[in-house]
Amino acid sequence: MHVASPRVDGTVSPKINCFAIKSPSGEYWQNPKNSRKWLERVKKKLGYKCMDDWYNVTVHDINNNDGLSLLKVYNNSPSKALVNAYPEHNWQLWRFKTQPRSYWDNMMKDNKEALRMMDWLGDKLTVTHLNDWYRVSMQQLQAWVSHINSSTTLVHLLRMCYPQHEWEVQLFSKRDKRSSQRRVFHALQALFPQHG
Repeated sequence: MHVASPRVDGTVSPKINCFAIKSPSGEYWQNPKNSRKWLERVKKKLGYKCMDDWYNVTVHDINNNDGLSLLKVYNNSPSKALVNAYPEHNWQLWRFKTQPRSYWDNMMKDNKEALRMMDWLGDKLTVTHLNDWYRVSMQQLQAWVSHINSSTTLVHLLRMCYPQHEWEVQLFSKRDKRSSQRRVFHALQALFPQHG
């Protein structure tokens, strides 16, 4: 709620956001029902239509909608707040613009979460055989998961997720991957599946 506040000299100060001044305590936000109710209002304000739209939310979006006290409870992490408010949703934390602190350090040790991400990423990049990973460019990877920013990170994840495969590390640094041609090929296959 915004109200104009009278000054001693009779002029009116700019509108002040009363909700930000009287923001609920951390205890209030830890109740998933309260967080969810507030996030539903913000969802409408931001024009979000489905749960996947939340992957685009930023700290700035939350702050601009009077969510400073909510973010304080969750260490400035919109994803943590959303996971708490919607625990039934199958969140893919790697898709958020910002992840909770230490998320990537933990990911690099968590086989289950890493495999979930790599399988999802493989689906997005049309990886049908493990050897297809050699033809994926860093640019293509970063379009989906910005934290995979080197072949070293990629190789670590692949070895961890698919240890049965014998990875030829030198192929990841190969310059002529023809990744664009591969992308075009898969797009044509999707358009004309009957022509294999």
